[in-house]
Amino acid sequence: MKVIKNINNNVSLCMDSTGREVIAFGKGIGFIKPPHEISLGKVERTFYNINEFDFEVIKNIPVSVMKAAIRIVDEVESNLNITLMSTTTIALADHINFAIKRQKKAISLDLTLQEDIKQTYRAEMDEAYKAIEIINKETNIMLDKKEAATIALHFINNQIDEEKSRQNISEDIIQDSICIIESEFGVSINKKSFNYSRFVTHMNYLLRRSLKDSQIQSSNSDFFEKVKEEHPITYKCTVEINQLFRERLGIELNDEENLYFMLHVNRLYSRDLEVN
Repeated sequence: MKVIKNINNNVSLCMDSTGREVIAFGKGIGFIKPPHEISLGKVERTFYNINEFDFEVIKNIPVSVMKAAIRIVDEVESNLNITLMSTTTIALADHINFAIKRQKKAISLDLTLQEDIKQTYRAEMDEAYKAIEIINKETNIMLDKKEAATIALHFINNQIDEEKSRQNISEDIIQDSICIIESEFGVSINKKSFNYSRFVTHMNYLLRRSLKDSQIQSSNSDFFEKVKEEHPITYKCTVEINQLFRERLGIELNDEENLYFMLHVNRLYSRDLEVN
């Protein structure tokens, strides 16, 4: 991942392997003057589709508050088995930061909906109380438990249909994969061809298997190494597309899946491309 602009010492504007802009958060990643490459191991969280307003919000949020928001979102998604909108972490961090400032100034809110939310959304309220404990651990500030209701609203209002979300991500990965292949080979792919349709079908099956943690397993490692050596551009495409799976779905493709993927790329390239 390439850093192209530092927002503060812990947040940078980056460009991923497909050329998409992304905000990366990680302790100390903004100390080095850009441009430069950064290891994914140093990145704690990435945010896509961020606007200028969000830049300003992130810039003024302490590291401890951002870490608390990241932990809270991760735990809520895991405990409630839900997916929250990608903007939830930043919105929650901004909310926590403002709540801390209010508490320091002894400004309290009249939360008349607290009991209604507690009765209607018990699971979300339970997570909100846990969130207050996480905030205390990360910032050494214990928010009033009355803040739980407004924190819970982030979990209630920002839930998205996980199946639909994954479908959208999968479609993006397929299209970005095509762009990578076209860029690396310097070609234009015929989107109406049978082999293009076959490639997309393979990608869909690959995504489904990967999301269900049921990737193909066999003993074709020697063949994989041979194809990798004989088709370096195809392998380069595979490495870049692997990164898409890693960054957007948290999935690492094994060598067997990479082998079949390279074979499909070769078939697509050799049979059905219209050279620019």
